[in-house]
Amino acid sequence: MIGPYRPHGQLHWLLEQLGTVPKWEVIGALAAEERSRTVPCELGKLGKLEKCQLLRIRDLATAFASGVLDAMQLREQELATAIGGLFAVRDEELMSDLPELEPLADDLEKRITENVILDISCLPKRFFFYLLRRLTASSKVQQLLVTVTIPLKYGEELSRNAGHWEFLPSFGREKSGKTQPMLIIAVGYQHLNLLEVAEEVDHAAVRLLFPFPSKPPGWIRNWEFVRNIAEQQKFGLKTSDVIRVHPQATSLAFDILVGQCAEQVDEVWLAPFGPKSISLAMVLFALARETTGRAVSIGYTQPPAYSATYTTGVELGPDGKPVIHAYCVKLKGRSFYSISGP
Repeated sequence: MIGPYRPHGQLHWLLEQLGTVPKWEVIGALAAEERSRTVPCELGKLGKLEKCQLLRIRDLATAFASGVLDAMQLREQELATAIGGLFAVRDEELMSDLPELEPLADDLEKRITENVILDISCLPKRFFFYLLRRLTASSKVQQLLVTVTIPLKYGEELSRNAGHWEFLPSFGREKSGKTQPMLIIAVGYQHLNLLEVAEEVDHAAVRLLFPFPSKPPGWIRNWEFVRNIAEQQKFGLKTSDVIRVHPQATSLAFDILVGQCAEQVDEVWLAPFGPKSISLAMVLFALARETTGRAVSIGYTQPPAYSATYTTGVELGPDGKPVIHAYCVKLKGRSFYSISGP
């Protein structure tokens, strides 16, 4: 299924296509990873940075804490050198729920301009899913881009002690009773207690979105993820249930979700364990499906903390610039990601 054209490309290219927009506001994370500072710094070089609101998200206390704190301080110093006083930092807690996320979004919306870039490179899902909900719904935001910076490589240990399967804030289960939801899983590097969902409910069908090609040596972890799912006889996984999609092809992944779920009257459950760009497709699909009156929920098994070396470095393209994928979600107040009703 091929849907309408939705603008997507390298950030520098997409900004050129939107040349009538003089400056952008960035909402992102001040994180341990080097790529957390890339988008603000690149906009600063181009003279297109209006201001930057960064969330410094505190994990639960683990052995990672010291290294993460040191790396965050270094990122803050680098930002101060690169863009001066154009950024502000707000402290938040990783396990925040709606009582914390709602006022956060309210405050951000009061301050934002009409041209916003949501940089999800280092934002946890419970934050960027909810913020994307609010930004797409906001009449104040006319132009909305979402960016993902590609790291040089991923670390060996990404996180520890994943939590139980829970629905993400504002994307909780909408229906109760004996419905049989369809389960769609974005394949990642770690299944993080995902198998708990097999015991949660009987599923009408299961589909896996498999990122291909995956950044080496990630494909080994991806296939190990698939093997763990396939071994669960309750899922009844078939070869045809594994659907390959490019890890940065948000628009294509959105169309695949629309096609796979077109005949699903009961609820759809989404499990975003794969690349950020596929997670982006899932949240955009969930928001679009909601408008048709059909139930959709998104769940995850949230780790309490992430390694300071979750990723290292930033991948550079042939032109020597950081590889930053940018997705145009709204232009002149119109969303590019919508689906027709049943």
